[in-house]
Amino acid sequence: MVTTFVGRSGELDRLAEILEHVRAGHPRLVLVDGTAGIGKTTLVRRFLSGHPDLTVLNASGDETEILLPYGVLAQLIEEPCPAERDAITAGVELLERLGQLQSGGPLAVILDDTQWADTPSLQAVTFALRRLRADQVLAVIIARELSASAIPTGLRKLLDDERTVHMRISGLPPSALRVLGRGVGGLSLSGAAAQRLRSFTGGNPLHARELMEYLPAEVLNDLTRPLPAPFNYASLVLARLATCGPVVRDFVAAASILSTPCLLDQVATLAETEPLAALDEAIQKGLLEERHTRHGLRVAFPHPLTQAAVYQGLGVAARHRWHARAAELAATDLERFHHRVRATTGPAPELSAELAAFAQQEQRAGLWSNASTHLMHAAQFVQDTRQRSRLIGEAIGTLVHAGRVKEAAGLIEVLPEECPPEVRFFAHGVLAQIQGRSQEAIRLLIEAWNRTDPAAHPVLAVRTAEQLAIVTMMTGNSAQALVWAERALTGEVAGFDTGIVRGVQVISLALIGAPDEALEMTAHLPPAATGSREDRDLLIGRATIKIWVGDLDGAIADLTGLLRCADQLSSFQQVVAHGHLGNAWHLVGEWDNAMVHGEISTVLAQEADQLWMAGGTHALAALVPAKRGEWATAENHVSEGWRTCGEISTSRFFMAVAEAWLATSRNDPARVIRALAPLLDLEHRDGVDEPGSFDWYDLLSDAYLACGEPAQAQAVLAPFEQRALTCGRDTSLIRVFRAKGNLLAQQGDFDGAVTAFEQGADYAGRARVPFDKARLDLDYGCFLRRHGSRNAAADRLTAAQQIFRRLRAIPYLEHCERELAGCGRTAPRRARQWDLTGRELAVARLVATGRGNQQVGHELMISVKTVEHHLSQVFAKLGVTNRAELAARFAGHEA
Repeated sequence: MVTTFVGRSGELDRLAEILEHVRAGHPRLVLVDGTAGIGKTTLVRRFLSGHPDLTVLNASGDETEILLPYGVLAQLIEEPCPAERDAITAGVELLERLGQLQSGGPLAVILDDTQWADTPSLQAVTFALRRLRADQVLAVIIARELSASAIPTGLRKLLDDERTVHMRISGLPPSALRVLGRGVGGLSLSGAAAQRLRSFTGGNPLHARELMEYLPAEVLNDLTRPLPAPFNYASLVLARLATCGPVVRDFVAAASILSTPCLLDQVATLAETEPLAALDEAIQKGLLEERHTRHGLRVAFPHPLTQAAVYQGLGVAARHRWHARAAELAATDLERFHHRVRATTGPAPELSAELAAFAQQEQRAGLWSNASTHLMHAAQFVQDTRQRSRLIGEAIGTLVHAGRVKEAAGLIEVLPEECPPEVRFFAHGVLAQIQGRSQEAIRLLIEAWNRTDPAAHPVLAVRTAEQLAIVTMMTGNSAQALVWAERALTGEVAGFDTGIVRGVQVISLALIGAPDEALEMTAHLPPAATGSREDRDLLIGRATIKIWVGDLDGAIADLTGLLRCADQLSSFQQVVAHGHLGNAWHLVGEWDNAMVHGEISTVLAQEADQLWMAGGTHALAALVPAKRGEWATAENHVSEGWRTCGEISTSRFFMAVAEAWLATSRNDPARVIRALAPLLDLEHRDGVDEPGSFDWYDLLSDAYLACGEPAQAQAVLAPFEQRALTCGRDTSLIRVFRAKGNLLAQQGDFDGAVTAFEQGADYAGRARVPFDKARLDLDYGCFLRRHGSRNAAADRLTAAQQIFRRLRAIPYLEHCERELAGCGRTAPRRARQWDLTGRELAVARLVATGRGNQQVGHELMISVKTVEHHLSQVFAKLGVTNRAELAARFAGHEA
């Protein structure tokens, strides 16, 4: 088949220009779109052929396999990707592969027919592409119309980014069609004939070329004779296939049944034929092409439309026979069910039951995307409308778990009219919860519960109770969350994954004032993620409670252990684990680590479409930049957090405290009051008043005091002091007595203020919370200086200064330096490490501990090339030339 290329010089020049940026270490993303057969793929192939130094990774979507997870990703990494992989973990693996392949020069990643790519693959690809910073990677997304497809939110945002180049491919003009004709057997077209052909084909080169090869020149040039109509590409492909012998026809048919590109031996086995001769003839006829990979010779179609034409041309009966045989030969249950579904028409209750049971197994394993696919297939083969509705309702729940919220919303719209009301209430309730409409979610889910017979429909009953446990905890009603968790745990569903519910149970216990009981329930768990999936949810719950009670080292051990096994964690687990680990590092004064994990948590929540968690992640991520005076970053997190938190009380609470910290650091007490005062009127207060969980009363007391309202300051602080003393929370008591010292000082009670500050200092000596200790020393030093004790004040202020300098807490350090100047002390020159960005400092610290670039990239979820770029900046800024000097600089605390 002739493959003459014509036109597109402007597009080729633009791609060449983009490639030059890539060679300079600036990764680029290009979206190439247009109608089927318009020449998108041919354009990209022509471009690549002109740049043989590029390493190329190719993958393409397949309309028949859009529901098979990681089909596209497996093509990119040239390895099977286990279905149990989480999309984020798969994205990390792809990112590492992209880094390795760049050692040989620039890399092109080509994703064709993206409109047919499976969602998990797209989520993984998005994750990797978003983390390219200094990489020589050109990513090209080829697609038809993406607007109507279920494209993940993260990829949509990436494609809509102003830095993404959008190339819309249109039809060839008549002049280019004349050139194309000369390349197809020396065909000479008149100008008028070319214009007619342009009108007839829309300038589509694939259709035009097929007509040129099929029709004689006199027909094309004779304007008095109409072109054959309807004349489509599929008929031309089938005409070529008809000229082949039966052996070759069977070989091509078998290839159309399988996922392509597929191994030659697989096609031969299905076709029951000797492969090489058949492949040769199919290639000569332009029906197939060969692709050599490290796993052997693979067979592919030259264009997706070619495969579609062959597949559809088989006819219904033949397709079913081929899929039935493919099911018998399938190596995995996943492949077997895929072919059985395509080999079946009409009601098939036995297959439906098998698919539903298989989906239950996948749910227990956390394979939510797979489970949703098989539940929808199970619904397809059920005749009873009510049973079909129940299966669709269950599929909606699994889609939400998988982060595919738009698809879940779409399924709700197509629920049958005869859908049982409890299923409809459940579906709408789950969607309301994930979109942050908490009160509506509770109302709908309770209605679903009240209408469900647990004995007749145990799965729906358990899932409804599970969702109610989560949403009531998130709205601050932990007592109700415990009730619903118990109902979910006592439901009669064999093998039900109880991890999330048990996690809700222990956290809710802690929030109603029983953290010791909650920790006792988790005492049997290992310190790292060596247990079951359910153990991992409980480990997250245990780590959360440890942070609240002040066992920060224990929390860090639990969470770092979990993240060492990140490939076994769900998206939800990774979001929560990174968020809480970031908070723990923040409290112990490892702020660079805290910022890394906080940023990862917010990005993961967005990319997994888990927006109901986004408010909390942004709140935690805002704390360090707020205290460092990185106002733009902190304000962005606060703004995004408020935008995404919806009605979720817990997220709104976290956001209020985060904004209060930002306002405190900016010395804006009125804003602190605006952020925190509404918390005094919350109806459900579980966790809000609990010392250690996310303290805020000291901030509000300080703000009232600064605004001249000492009575209000006393009113909010005194009850919290009693609760903190009763609970014995050292960290909270440092904060309480610091604020109390300030309050008593303003009231003129010198001795009382000294006592309060000293009490706070005693607690600070026992707790590993350097920022809180430094704040207490700063306020105590200010108090002492104002009362004439300059030497004692200087000692306190110097201790605070050293901590603030190490933390890079600029607003507090500058305050401290002003106070020291008032004591007659001069601040030393600030270290050169302050020239480093937060990401550069994170890379530098990890490299200084002896980690290699690949280890650093894996830990920070960035590419190796990005690590190398940051490291070169670090070397230049610090004036070091190798890793040993860098390690020495950090060991000597000079950096």
